[in-house]
Amino acid sequence: MSTASRTEWQPSASIDVVKQRARMLQDLRAFFAARHVCEVETPMLSSAAVTDVHLHSFKTWYRQSDFYLHTSPEFFMKRLLAAGSGDIYQICKVMRDDEDSQRHSPEFSLLEWYRLGFDHQQLMAELEQLVHQLSEIFSAQGIKQPAEKISYQQTFMQTLGVDPLAASVMELEAVARQKNIEIPAGMEPEKNMWLDWLMLAAIAPAFAKDRLTFIYDYPVSQAA
Repeated sequence: MSTASRTEWQPSASIDVVKQRARMLQDLRAFFAARHVCEVETPMLSSAAVTDVHLHSFKTWYRQSDFYLHTSPEFFMKRLLAAGSGDIYQICKVMRDDEDSQRHSPEFSLLEWYRLGFDHQQLMAELEQLVHQLSEIFSAQGIKQPAEKISYQQTFMQTLGVDPLAASVMELEAVARQKNIEIPAGMEPEKNMWLDWLMLAAIAPAFAKDRLTFIYDYPVSQAA
């Protein structure tokens, strides 16, 4: 029997990683329990697909009816909120069709939570606290510094010297060429595509590696 045939059944995660994940889940639950946030579990199957045009639901069939696997627990959780649940969180598997890349998988685990009365600054602070606590499990390097919080507009002006709210497609393209940023073949003259690409190719890579970076005040066109 070859070495390959003896090992091909092995799980892709090491036992150490499995144990780290178990501890992470314990710490996640302890984090929210200390803040009196209630854990919930909502259905994975729905009679309706997701409304976000950038996400695609897996479709299945039951008793001659179409059903869909959720892309996030958002809608069922918001129904609980509307019914008066108070602060809630959920850790669950979610499925998204047509996502398979270095950074995306069709199936993954998701943490989603809702805090009544919290603004975006409070949520950023809470997320920072959570990440700092979990980083100790994985001995993560470079996340201990206080997070940087910067507006969407500031990120562009600071890194590329252009105002994303006012710039035209021609101006965004000119900045890309001036900064020697690779332009994908077939790039369409659509502003949101250019903003997305410049964020991915130039702005995000420039963020400090020794701390978290939060971006807020996205323009409405970038909401999804």
